[in-house]
Amino acid sequence: MIVFKSFWRKKTTHIYFIIILFIQIVFGLFICGKCYYIKLNNSNYENSYIYLTSKEDITRELKKIRGIKWIEKGFSYDEEVFIKNNKVAKNEIIIPDQYKQRYAVNSTLQVSINDNEYSFIVKDYVPNYNLFLVNKEVINEVLSNAQEFVYVMDLKDWSKSEKIFHKLSTAFSGDIREEVIKKNNIQYDDIMVWLNVFIFLNILLFMIILVLTIINILEDEKKNVLMYRCLGFTKFKIISINILKLLELFVLPFLLSFSIFFIIYITII
Repeated sequence: MIVFKSFWRKKTTHIYFIIILFIQIVFGLFICGKCYYIKLNNSNYENSYIYLTSKEDITRELKKIRGIKWIEKGFSYDEEVFIKNNKVAKNEIIIPDQYKQRYAVNSTLQVSINDNEYSFIVKDYVPNYNLFLVNKEVINEVLSNAQEFVYVMDLKDWSKSEKIFHKLSTAFSGDIREEVIKKNNIQYDDIMVWLNVFIFLNILLFMIILVLTIINILEDEKKNVLMYRCLGFTKFKIISINILKLLELFVLPFLLSFSIFFIIYITII
């Protein structure tokens, strides 16, 4: 339609388009950067977990808490935590690597739980302090007579661990603690705080540009009202045209920037 062609031929429209596209690209860079550092931070906390005890089955309640990646229900024995692992047979066990010198691979580990003797063959090691991985049948057998359950949780975003820990400690009365094992001491949390600040400022700038652009475009379009009237457009039609112009101006840069950062996300993040 001629009214849209004339709109896109204006230099002011080109300037608005470039400004909006630039802001959206910067916003996308900050979002990609945040996703990247969340991934690095989670990798840094790869072998960490939150530990919670309860005398009741609270699996359903825990699943309602946002930010938890997975939950495993197990049991505690002599201050050690046992959860299931699908890669071990009933007579096998994966133990913390701090026990490497005491128990070699294929050696036997004897455990007495609830007056039952269990004999496990050490299959492998896991890099944490007190997490033992056994077969699901063993877990179910022990839990069938257990008076206390242990829940081990991993998080989707470990930068929010304090917030989730507070939710858990407020909602549940059992013993709760964080077992943190970090690969390095880089403060990814501080980097993400600054990224959040820049994202907020970018959104604020975008809102200001949005308002100013809408005002300026509507002012420019007032000059074309007489032409629209001569072409037989109704007042409703003129308003609809202006809305469509604004949508084009904001949606097209968004689609372009989204395409760019979708490619970046799937290749890098």
